[in-house]
Amino acid sequence: MTIPRYAAHSPGPLQPAWEDQRTHRERVVAALARSGVTAGLSVAQAHLHDLGKYHPAFQAYIRASAAGLPATRAPHAAHGAVMAQALAWHWPGSRVPEHLGVLLAAAPILAHHAGLKDAADMRKALSEPATVQGARVAWAEAITDGHPDVPALAPLVQPPVHLDLLDGTQVDLMTRMLTSLLVDADWTATEVHYRPHLAAQRRRVELPDVVARFAPGRLAFLRAQQARKVRTASAAVQQVRDEVHHACEEAGAAAARTPQRLFRLTVPTGGGKTLASVAFALALAQARAGMAAPVSRVVMAVPLTSITDQNAEVLRAVLGADAVLEHHSALDLQRRAEQPLHLRLASETWDAPVIVTTTVQAIEVLGAAEPGRLRRLHRLRGSVLILDEVQGLPTHLLTPIMALLREASQRHDVTVVLCSATQPPFELERRLDLGDVQEINADYERHFALLRRVTYHWLGELNLDALRTQLLGTPQVLAVLNTRRDAVRVLQALGTGEGHYHLSTLLCPAHRQQVRAAVDARLAAGQPVRLVSTTVIEAGVDISFPQAYRQTAGLERAQQVAGRVNRDGEGSGAVFLFDLTGGSDGPPGGYALATRQARELYQDLAQQGGAAFSDALHDPQVTHQYFRNLLADPALDLDGRDIQAQRRAFNLRTVSDRFRLIDDVQLTVLVPFDARARRLIAAARRKLDRRGVLTGADRQRLQPYAVQIRERDLSRLPLIPLHEDLFTCPPSAYDPLWGLRLHDLQGAS
Repeated sequence: MTIPRYAAHSPGPLQPAWEDQRTHRERVVAALARSGVTAGLSVAQAHLHDLGKYHPAFQAYIRASAAGLPATRAPHAAHGAVMAQALAWHWPGSRVPEHLGVLLAAAPILAHHAGLKDAADMRKALSEPATVQGARVAWAEAITDGHPDVPALAPLVQPPVHLDLLDGTQVDLMTRMLTSLLVDADWTATEVHYRPHLAAQRRRVELPDVVARFAPGRLAFLRAQQARKVRTASAAVQQVRDEVHHACEEAGAAAARTPQRLFRLTVPTGGGKTLASVAFALALAQARAGMAAPVSRVVMAVPLTSITDQNAEVLRAVLGADAVLEHHSALDLQRRAEQPLHLRLASETWDAPVIVTTTVQAIEVLGAAEPGRLRRLHRLRGSVLILDEVQGLPTHLLTPIMALLREASQRHDVTVVLCSATQPPFELERRLDLGDVQEINADYERHFALLRRVTYHWLGELNLDALRTQLLGTPQVLAVLNTRRDAVRVLQALGTGEGHYHLSTLLCPAHRQQVRAAVDARLAAGQPVRLVSTTVIEAGVDISFPQAYRQTAGLERAQQVAGRVNRDGEGSGAVFLFDLTGGSDGPPGGYALATRQARELYQDLAQQGGAAFSDALHDPQVTHQYFRNLLADPALDLDGRDIQAQRRAFNLRTVSDRFRLIDDVQLTVLVPFDARARRLIAAARRKLDRRGVLTGADRQRLQPYAVQIRERDLSRLPLIPLHEDLFTCPPSAYDPLWGLRLHDLQGAS
């Protein structure tokens, strides 16, 4: 077997041949071209990323490893980064201390294996004498192998156009985007060598085909939906859905002729927002198809995995199963296996025309540092990013989130659509500095008036006995509480009568699915059903009760719960708002502050008497003012983790560590919910005893029986450790009504 003079990759189980450096470099550049990048800094980084592999130490290492001999590791990423840094020192202003150009040029190369680092760590790595000397040795070898020389690279190693290299947010996102391009091109090229059979399977349905499928697919879906629905939408509901859809199509076509990239879609609950937002995106894609910057894909992000499942199912029915990638951590093994192979592969790269994911995945990828997660980021370039239920974005991260959305729209051609029935006017809060946001559905106020399907009532403070009496006096009712503790208190007061159910994140997904099916069946049959839930029920869930009770929380939460009442205008609905004696205002911070502001609003409105209270809660202008007051409240820290300061310091790893939408460290408890769960847990224990590790497929099989808890809650349960952050529990610790027995837990969901 011939070993090339400069080897890049050794043979593998499916590949008997070696790959040389020049071949790999050319494959990486070709992969970049397939991503639409044929010149500039990214191409230079592709040429330089494996410069260190030319060093004799690396060549000795790869040969010894392939022969099964002891081998001294020879890290290679820093050598190309040193060269990129040397070329970037010629940029104007590069010697100014706050100038970030040198690190921008070097960071993606330094990170393409180990991930992004903080500025001090990067500077240290790039200034190590041994590394600098090693880069010189590697460069001398590379030039003998046809590697582009300095005259060829210098025109490529230039600052990206219109980028302010003193602006931390701009350089932060550009660095991550360049790293994403490099990692994806490198991994794609490596796959061609090691797994050519998979590389050949990577294909995609093109976006123009998806556009062509949408109109007939939507009509067929709506007909099928109507045929099997127990609830029939009223004429007013159907009118609003049709008007919203038409407005979105018109706005999408018109947006192609403007530079506008930040949009809002305000639609009352039940107004067909999911398909309407996609209609906007695909109309925009169709109108921009012949332009210099066509739409690359549509990414829909929603806050809960249950809604992700729901939306993905709708879009697959409309657009075809081969066009829609559903990607989130809770996607179970069966549904993952049902996706076509090219989409299963695309979950690594997001190279699909339509992606349905969670808000956590979509937002956190903008601040990712690890290569595996970063690989997806550049797929957002040129995309339409639909962020549903934006009122649920964590308030303590609003400043860094909005800064990224603004930057993605301005310099990376991302069209952002902020969707909600309860829209916060983010652009009006000066601390967020979002810029102009254009409304897609200009007639939304009239739509809210048409879809007044509930009346709101303020009950003031209720004790448990009074609330119990109210709930037992209503055959079909939903009660939503701020915390799991309050929900369990109400459930215990209500008793375990027939038709009493509970939903919270203390129920495993298989249990929640079972509860939803039972509740839906009883609602459809007109049987008594009382559902006590935490906030998991209130946004985007397609369920319809005649009445609901909502413990005082932010105004938007009352309005979201109203969306689970008389959803299709099939009758009359009522939402009762109350304070629970001894109850919680919810988690400290933005949630509790919103609860207090809403309580003051309710008390003031209730004094007006008559229908004024209900009328006000239906008025979008009241909602608008509520959010303005909340966002402007000095007690609300919109950058609670000081992320923007870390961006200015170019601390890429620290930013990534802090830019997490879920605060606490989450531990997984596998619950013995049924016989299948017990078999899988036993099998997992045996495998861990033998091998000490579970595969991704193993964890996916266990996912329907997993409950996430916080680290500080470990001592409250008789848990049995399985592996690191993985536990199980005895059957006595899991209740068939309220799930994992953490009765005194203070959590919000």
